[in-house]
Amino acid sequence: MLSFPSCRKNTEVRSYQEALDLEGLVNTQVVYFSDNHYGIHKRSCLGQKEEVVEHYPDSAGWSKQLDILKTVDISKPGLRSYYAAESYESPSFLIDYYVLIDTGRSNTMYQKIFRDKLTNHLARIQAKQRVDNPIYHSGRYIEIVFRTIDEDIPIIDSIKVEGYQKIIFQDTVFYSSIGKIIQ
Repeated sequence: MLSFPSCRKNTEVRSYQEALDLEGLVNTQVVYFSDNHYGIHKRSCLGQKEEVVEHYPDSAGWSKQLDILKTVDISKPGLRSYYAAESYESPSFLIDYYVLIDTGRSNTMYQKIFRDKLTNHLARIQAKQRVDNPIYHSGRYIEIVFRTIDEDIPIIDSIKVEGYQKIIFQDTVFYSSIGKIIQ
């Protein structure tokens, strides 16, 4: 027998202003990781080529590593009217779902923010981006998993990016990168 846990839609209307400020979160993570000498173990694939690296960046390096997360930040005031916000509950998570309703205004098609149902701590962020123009097409899925330290401080545990890019007159290239934060 196969069963699927259901998600229940919350009918409460929520203000968009509750969207997570990813830029602020990234800046906090950069300071924490560089001050506490964290590193990253990363496996990247571009087409058939694979590379595995482990390094311990300084604050500039961490900023570069985490910059991709800023690209899915939809909390900026100019973007608020382009997204619809809904809330769901799963057996383990409270999920805030922001979906782009005015295409062409943003590259981020959706963003999901998962919070632990028992503690309300940030657990995961998922986002999908897409760019389409006459000479270039690309898309990527981004997932950031968090863990909690000192009972209430979320820190990034892992980052996953999978995507493709297609430039006119060239083959589509697929890529992926999975990074695990290490100490």
